[in-house]
Amino acid sequence: MVKVFLFKDLFSRQDVEGRTFPEGEEPIFISSMEEGKFLVSTNEKIYFLNSIEHSLLPPSSPSISSSSSSSYDNNQSTLKSFDEFIPFNTQISFLSFLPQLNCVIALEKEKKNSSLKVVRIYFNWKQNGGRTSEENCVTLHSPSSVVCVAVCTKSNRIVMATKKGMSLWIVQKNEEKGIECFKLFDLEFGIQQNIVTLAVFDLIIAYGTEEGHLRVLKMNEKSANIEKEKNSVENESKQNWKRDENCCSCEFDEEGNVWIGSVNVGGQNSADSLNVLLGSQFTIEVASVRNSNPNLAKTNQRKSGRRMSVINDICKIFDPVELPLHLAGIRPNRDFIGSSFSSFSLLLHFKFDEPPHSLSLSKDMKRENLCCFISTPRKGHVVEIAKDSEDKSRLLHTYMYTNETTSAQLTGLFLYLATQSGLETWTTRTANFYSLQQKQEKDLEEINRRSETEYSNLFPSPCLVGLQPYIGLSTIAVSGEILLLFSKVRGENGMMKGWNLYSLHHTPLVAFYGGIIKKAENYLESNPGVYLQLVLEAHILVSKKLLILEGKGGELVETMQEEFKDQKRHSAALLAQFYLQSRDFASACHYFSVSGLKISDVMDRMETVWSIQGSKFHNNSLDFGQYLIQALTKDNMKDQEGSIALLPKTIQYFNSHIPNLLSQLILESFAVRKALMLHINACDGRKEDIQHIINAAELLNRKNHDGGYKNLEDIFALSFFQNALQRRQEAVDTINKYIAGEEQEKRVLSLIDFCVKQIEMILEDTKFGEIVRSSNGYVVLEVALTLKKNSSFSIPKLLSLFNTSEGVQPKISDDLLKICFLERLLVEKCSIDEVIPLLLELYLVNASQDHIPLEMGLGLLSYEWKKQHERFNLSRPKWIQIIIDESESDSGNSSFDFYLTKFHNLLVQSSISSPNSIVQTLKYLDPLIGKNGLCLQLIKLAITQNLEKGFQILLKENSYACVDYGRVFCKEIGDWRFLCNKMLERLTKEEENEQLKRGYEELMQYLSAHFNLQEILNIIPYNGSIGFFTPFIKSSIQINGISKVDLLIKQTVNHLLS
Repeated sequence: MVKVFLFKDLFSRQDVEGRTFPEGEEPIFISSMEEGKFLVSTNEKIYFLNSIEHSLLPPSSPSISSSSSSSYDNNQSTLKSFDEFIPFNTQISFLSFLPQLNCVIALEKEKKNSSLKVVRIYFNWKQNGGRTSEENCVTLHSPSSVVCVAVCTKSNRIVMATKKGMSLWIVQKNEEKGIECFKLFDLEFGIQQNIVTLAVFDLIIAYGTEEGHLRVLKMNEKSANIEKEKNSVENESKQNWKRDENCCSCEFDEEGNVWIGSVNVGGQNSADSLNVLLGSQFTIEVASVRNSNPNLAKTNQRKSGRRMSVINDICKIFDPVELPLHLAGIRPNRDFIGSSFSSFSLLLHFKFDEPPHSLSLSKDMKRENLCCFISTPRKGHVVEIAKDSEDKSRLLHTYMYTNETTSAQLTGLFLYLATQSGLETWTTRTANFYSLQQKQEKDLEEINRRSETEYSNLFPSPCLVGLQPYIGLSTIAVSGEILLLFSKVRGENGMMKGWNLYSLHHTPLVAFYGGIIKKAENYLESNPGVYLQLVLEAHILVSKKLLILEGKGGELVETMQEEFKDQKRHSAALLAQFYLQSRDFASACHYFSVSGLKISDVMDRMETVWSIQGSKFHNNSLDFGQYLIQALTKDNMKDQEGSIALLPKTIQYFNSHIPNLLSQLILESFAVRKALMLHINACDGRKEDIQHIINAAELLNRKNHDGGYKNLEDIFALSFFQNALQRRQEAVDTINKYIAGEEQEKRVLSLIDFCVKQIEMILEDTKFGEIVRSSNGYVVLEVALTLKKNSSFSIPKLLSLFNTSEGVQPKISDDLLKICFLERLLVEKCSIDEVIPLLLELYLVNASQDHIPLEMGLGLLSYEWKKQHERFNLSRPKWIQIIIDESESDSGNSSFDFYLTKFHNLLVQSSISSPNSIVQTLKYLDPLIGKNGLCLQLIKLAITQNLEKGFQILLKENSYACVDYGRVFCKEIGDWRFLCNKMLERLTKEEENEQLKRGYEELMQYLSAHFNLQEILNIIPYNGSIGFFTPFIKSSIQINGISKVDLLIKQTVNHLLS
């Protein structure tokens, strides 16, 4: 049953526009343009009309005036002509304007007395003083008379239809000609189509026929992805398409339904099913299939021609059909290089009981899918169009009209109908609305997902809000807030007897909203159902208006948006209070979340109802609990003092009425956790002030004990409460009890997954992070690694998982966990440049503090993490081994040996190559050199490119380590030359030093194995004995070969030796 709420103030002004045109001219066709502008064709010209500002006039009475004796007051005309031109033929049945190209599209008779209709495009009419010529007009040629035209103003595309087919054109700007048109494709009908209405949006075409069919077609452009095209060919072959111009095979299933590809096209009269669907040059070969199924007649009789591929009153979902172009009777224009098509899709087929008279396609910025509105005389339908052949088209809503209609115009806010008695205005359920509806239903489902309460009907059916009487109303054009109405009366001979034009100006929505709310308040006590409907309509109107304004700029728009946002919050608060009083707590909570009310205000309202309704309220506590959790989660501590003040009431409410949601409250709401910690600190241990928190902890403790410590939500919440109450060991034990249960390995993995989900809770409170880490360090390692792989968390943020809170002595196990985590990142080559300096610092710090891995808790880690740490970068360099063996073996400093080795090897592996890493490392290195001496000092000299001093120290302390030290750090021949010279000087002075001799020989053996003859001669001292170096020179030649230059050098050396 249609609800009717008529508002006299729906329109603020009605004006008669008959005097807009010269005497004797009669309107023929009207069309809307951009905001507040219209196109009107008369029997003489095409006019461009614009609304003008003037004082508000009282509405005039609707009337029909004789075309020969019209008389109006000039002050009652609010539309003024700002441009005009004379078309080739004034017998026009369609008009549209392309604002990007400043041209007019008209469907008119080719010649005055001709029955053939053509499409003409007019442009640059001002150059000829408003007269048209072949130079400023383009005619789109068609093999037969055009019956319908539609224009897409966004893509400048035109579709025109004849009884035999359709063609799609694109209009483009041309600097020389003005504009030019290109045909994109032709679609030929195998069966004659009586098209009565047409619409186009980019490459999607919708058309309605006199037989009551609506079809929405889409041309699919070719993809640049070759693999995708290959797959489409494979899929096509799987669907058993016969490569014949006019034939496609089909299959029957066991129930007698006919399938083409994956689409069911009916079980009876199947030979013409696809012709009915497409109306194209398409027949179906059924004889061979029919013979192959002996049960066909029986199943067909049982199913009685079920047609699942056509939307009707029973079936509201349509599965699109995708076909090759040649099977759909489509011929692309291959001469036009702007588009290339791969296939054709039938996105929708809708069957009506009567022919449609109005059709439109629209799309808003919030949705990917198009919205199609199609109207017959007695019904209007809103359909969501499938994006592609993988999607589905869905019937969203059906309007049941109160009167028979002749035309319909759907806008973002209202539906306007031309009926025998005048103009009807309905509230709408458009794509904008359904986007809003889906969002609110999704929010409501989230609020109410654990409640047994069924959802309320949030969105009632549209209602009739305006009824203006007009005689002979035939056409409605809508532009912005203005309606242009064309009414005409014809005599018995079909000639126009009288006509009139009216402009209706909408009352601004901000004011109209107030009128709806005021009317609703009159019914609050007497008829709550009417009150609810009206407030909902007001809420929906302002919500949709906000969606329409999104993306538009300007100070005026911003002011309007703020006004509508205030009204949206106001209406949401009214709806929330209504649903609250009606005990529909799920709906109440939904609208509270939109109302902008503070949580404390909402709780006060709830408490009032609670005290009145008592236990009846408790049965629906889950609704309010879910709302509180969601609201407190979104709150995010915007009102810290308010959150703290609200905390006792919130915790007490959950304790008493919805203990099952207490854990969820703690886990999901940062505001509650923060307020809880601040409240406990402010109470300074006074038990009476934190009794509600103690009660909550005891409640969760009993719940976990009774449940066997199996629910991680309850365990985490209890551990959080225990930590907040300074019961740290109890908090650790709570988590340990979960791990120690049955299937321990499985529980540890579950704990890791849960910690990943609750990572913000762990990171925000270092003390709680310590609780989790104390129970099992391996768990936190796995959590950090998972987060690094699957999220955008930074390394410093993840390292904070292993930090100790302020005022507490850091544990050496913290550093071990950090080292293990960073080493794993290096192994997996993740953020190497960032990891190296952090790891070098940790190695140095722990080497200097004599930390031993086992004492740091290595044994408590899993086998995998333990082995990784023991093996990573532990190949001890020879020069360090020599120094440690001689100078530090008695100290037992194995930790220094362990982490110094890791530090050295990581430094060398990074090639001492990253300057940033080196600079950051040096500031940690200097304080440690004094304590641990020689090795660290030598490393610093090497990485600061001061090798000469390093060699001098080594020659004095342990000359045997020089060669391996140089092997690691020498990068230039000059470094080796310096070492050779210095060692030779020492040998000259200390001829009996056997260690030095062995070191020098080892040095020369290394050089001869790695350098060619020319490089060797550049390294050895000029004052050295040629006899001593000859064996090493020969060895270099044998190992490294000899070049032409080396050959000349060899001959010279041999000559000198002889």
